[in-house]
Amino acid sequence: MTALKTLRATISSVIPGIRWSLADLPTPLHYEPLEKLQKIRRSEQPKYELFLDIPASIDNLFSSSTTESRHYGMIALGLLLLGHDYVDECHDIVLALSWPSSMGIT
Repeated sequence: MTALKTLRATISSVIPGIRWSLADLPTPLHYEPLEKLQKIRRSEQPKYELFLDIPASIDNLFSSSTTESRHYGMIALGLLLLGHDYVDECHDIVLALSWPSSMGIT
């Protein structure tokens, strides 16, 4: 419980809403970049501010972090997204960390 208290309020507020419902995905996967997914999901109103603009959330939360801390934070954010059925967004964040930067994906 003390670890939860150390998380920023914006992140810790989404944890109680997590539901691991991956057996029945609510929407098809789009396999699009984060910016395009934001337009696709514009009709949906995210329950949490953290999910309104995911690239901006990443920058705001981890801009002053070391590269390693930023990557761990992005993985944590990806898991939070996954728990809220943002499977595409999680895929985009974690996949980018799975390849060497020389490939031009990250």
